[in-house]
Amino acid sequence: MKKLPGQLALLFLFIGCSTEVEVWNQHCADAKNTCYTKNKAPQNKPEVSWVFETGDDVDSSPAIDKNHVYFGSRDKVFYALDRKTGEMAWKFQTGGYIDTSPAISGELIFFGSRDRHLYALNKQTGEPFWKFKTNGFITKSPALSDHWVIIGSRDKNLYAIDIQSGQLVWSFQANAKIGSSPAIHDSRGYFGSWDNNFYAVDLASGQEIWRFETESYINSSPSVDNDAIYFGNQNGTFFSVNSQTGKKNWSYQALEGIRSNPGIGDGIVFFGCYGNHVYALDSSNGELIWSNQVEGPVLSNPVISGTSVLISSWRGNLYSFDSETGRLNWDYSVEGNFVSSPIPANGAIFIGVRQRQNGQFLSLE
Repeated sequence: MKKLPGQLALLFLFIGCSTEVEVWNQHCADAKNTCYTKNKAPQNKPEVSWVFETGDDVDSSPAIDKNHVYFGSRDKVFYALDRKTGEMAWKFQTGGYIDTSPAISGELIFFGSRDRHLYALNKQTGEPFWKFKTNGFITKSPALSDHWVIIGSRDKNLYAIDIQSGQLVWSFQANAKIGSSPAIHDSRGYFGSWDNNFYAVDLASGQEIWRFETESYINSSPSVDNDAIYFGNQNGTFFSVNSQTGKKNWSYQALEGIRSNPGIGDGIVFFGCYGNHVYALDSSNGELIWSNQVEGPVLSNPVISGTSVLISSWRGNLYSFDSETGRLNWDYSVEGNFVSSPIPANGAIFIGVRQRQNGQFLSLE
């Protein structure tokens, strides 16, 4: 075998070590809803790479594969865009607002609509694979558990649906509508309800294992880390609960109600509240590490990328904070509102925007 000249050998080495394409497969990064990712976010204040206009608000946070970014809109359409250019690959019309964030499994993508259906589409073509009807709006995102899709509805039920057939496996009924996207860990599903209770159910049977009562309804989706579950309620109380026993580890009182899904990484749990604040707590004892005031209520989820925490606020501000100190790395603002969470991949951020006349979906780099 002939040896390659030095420069040519380096070129082949560079090509062989090309950057991996980073993906985001489901709500809050993984089945445990940790919102923790190794995906790279911008280190400095980003600029718009491309903009895609929709017919109404975009509250949905995206899923991302190697080629496309996927999200829904309040124009009742589910979109697939080329992640590099923002050109539309395909769209799928539903009968209701799409507030939920999608989940990807193999060649299928799943999302819920306010037309009361959970949809499974071919992610390459947008062709429907199956749909499952519930008796209420679906406003929370699906979670994936091996062969099942787990999702809650405003009809008070949590459903387990077979990924391939779209058939019901089991359902569990709470006493009010389901207020959170479920987290999955150790063959259990965890979620909160507007009946003020937080539940653990067995994923094999759908039977209740335990419930934890709070003093207000739960609109925050949980995060799971080891044997602890983290979530907040509308009174502004943030909880850590033992995932095995359902007993409280600790609680922390925020300024106002909590809709934000927590994010957790390196022993710190992050969340936002309606009271224009972002919090970082010691996950072991609930002690405050730092808090920052932001412009407007925080309805989105914090995303931890490396040593940065990304979070958006209602008044159209997007922030990057140092995760350990809370120091502001950069902030970016738009004319509009953010409910969508910022999703990083390969140094870019993908996020939806609410505007008065229509909606937008942005790629920032």
